[in-house]
Amino acid sequence: MPTPDQMLVLRELDQRQDADDWRGVAALEREARSLAAAVRAAEPGLAAAVYSALGNAHYSLGDFGAAIACHTEYLAIAREVGDRAGEGKAHGNLGNAHQALGDFRAAIACHTEHLAIAREVGDRAGEGKAH
Repeated sequence: MPTPDQMLVLRELDQRQDADDWRGVAALEREARSLAAAVRAAEPGLAAAVYSALGNAHYSLGDFGAAIACHTEYLAIAREVGDRAGEGKAHGNLGNAHQALGDFRAAIACHTEHLAIAREVGDRAGEGKAH
């Protein structure tokens, strides 16, 4: 269970993400990573959400290498807990970042995996995004 201070960081992260305030999300990176590390074993879904938010922020700010690092953490956690839908989303986000870097082979591989998982879990919207 997150501490009260960690809950404040989580609320602020959520509010900034909901407002598409990506600079604000990135400004919380140190605190967010600390929160994710502290809760990863007990609440892996929360840690995954933190890494996803950070990855989306870095992508939106054009820092595609940092986005890949964060979404790779998100993917690792999703795999650890067997969250296939989360794995698919992480692959899609990784594909977008690789595409932005011009690494089309990696992007295609990620989007292909996203598509396969979306079909597996019945995520029609995910299928569309993967295509």
